[in-house]
Amino acid sequence: MQAYRQARLSLARTSGRRKKQCPFLSSRRLPPRIAIRTDNVTILNLMTTKQIARRYLISGIVQGVGFRYFAQDEAERLHLSGYVRNLRDGRVEVYAIGSPEKLARLRTLIERGPRGAMVQHVVEESAELDPQFAQEFSITYDQ
Repeated sequence: MQAYRQARLSLARTSGRRKKQCPFLSSRRLPPRIAIRTDNVTILNLMTTKQIARRYLISGIVQGVGFRYFAQDEAERLHLSGYVRNLRDGRVEVYAIGSPEKLARLRTLIERGPRGAMVQHVVEESAELDPQFAQEFSITYDQ
């Protein structure tokens, strides 16, 4: 799915030719920035927002329907880090790190789930920030 997003093309109506659309130049994907000018050097700092961690336990028909891939795609789209995994009791666990607004959006999405899933209940818990999962969003496996 990620490769599809990066490789998508858009038609330019003005010239009639195909243009590649760079996914990194999309305004919705760029984080807010602050530019600081010092003599001959411009330093760009990302605006820091409060990062929190949440754990979601999703029950219902959520295994065998692509729920982990769905959660990973949505979390990456929201620029969250963490993991998703199937639990042995039939639930799915999502651990996510990000801003409260983005985590609220993720919860809304996982309450809906992918096509074929029937989410019955989502339990949300506060969680400790784990630096091991702070860089990317991955699919892990229950031990």
